[in-house]
Amino acid sequence: QQYLRVELILTVFSRIADLVNLDTIVDSLEDDEQREIFHRLGYLNVLNSISVDRAYRMRLKVPDERKMASILVKYAIQEPGVNWVDEKFRRKESMPYSSGWQLPIEWADKIIQYGILELSYSSTGRGCKPDHTFRRTLYPLFLCGRKYFADPSNTNDDVHDNKNSAVPSHTMSEEK
Repeated sequence: QQYLRVELILTVFSRIADLVNLDTIVDSLEDDEQREIFHRLGYLNVLNSISVDRAYRMRLKVPDERKMASILVKYAIQEPGVNWVDEKFRRKESMPYSSGWQLPIEWADKIIQYGILELSYSSTGRGCKPDHTFRRTLYPLFLCGRKYFADPSNTNDDVHDNKNSAVPSHTMSEEK
């Protein structure tokens, strides 16, 4: 029963029509439940390219998590300010975190395939500002939001605005 809500989300995941808002459901979970969802489904299957401000714990040997780290590096380069907050890295689970670690410039080209990277990404801190035009260009890398952002009529980047649901209202059928 510990992860009952996680099991529910996993069970209905393939039937969720409005994936662009899945992150709001995940955000309502406890931290340990969120980590389990990201572990079981992957960051790229749960998040969308607009809503990336959150805490991350990525095992870089896992391809999905390494890809998410690579995307966060792109965001850090493109968006102004110090948006990687409390970043930590360790080479192995059993090793301590590297003291004073900061994002290596080489990671702009290629992320290493080992280690644990933890950080909080924030586009709302001092000097930070989200670049929604840039974020929209990355939507193909995420499962959630593909349909929404592929539609040129969706120009509002507030993906959690119900008027901008990924499922047009005329496609929803009423139960009889």
